[in-house]
Amino acid sequence: MLKENTQGTRTLFIGNLDHQISEGELRRAFEKYGIIEEAVIKRPAKGQGGIHAFVKFQNLDMAYRAKVAMSGQVVGTNPIKIGYGKASPTNRLWVGGLGPSTFLPALAEEFGRFGRIRAIDYVQGDSFAYIQYESLDAAHAACAQMRGYPLGGLSNMDNQMDEHFLALNITLKLCHLLMQWYLF
Repeated sequence: MLKENTQGTRTLFIGNLDHQISEGELRRAFEKYGIIEEAVIKRPAKGQGGIHAFVKFQNLDMAYRAKVAMSGQVVGTNPIKIGYGKASPTNRLWVGGLGPSTFLPALAEEFGRFGRIRAIDYVQGDSFAYIQYESLDAAHAACAQMRGYPLGGLSNMDNQMDEHFLALNITLKLCHLLMQWYLF
């Protein structure tokens, strides 16, 4: 992922929309990039700004793919402008870039060093996981320290055959606080 994405969120702001756009049209334009949890079109009163929308994806990877692919594309009759929505921090962390042989105990060990973990939502083989900490401070520390950090620690990069971290020798492409949206 690009450097710009370190401040990305799973909600996209879509600007310069056609006045006649429907929620269905908006969803159809973006759903090929991932699961859309919510799409809301804002139609301000005349003279109060243009038609815009917020599209919330299931995770940041989906939002990023949509942003890259759709920026400047024509939806309806207008070329759209896309940016990331604003967010409020939470104690839930989204971790991407995981491989098919990433194991739950390895995630718990690597991320447990930042604080007490309440839950890890991960299905073997998925490319992402959600880690929920007991505190916001722990989630923030994990995010700040793990962004761009190789899973398994720096020493693991030299030992590619370490069985415990074999699947975790990739660089964490993005470690970002999963944001809860209060935009609507």
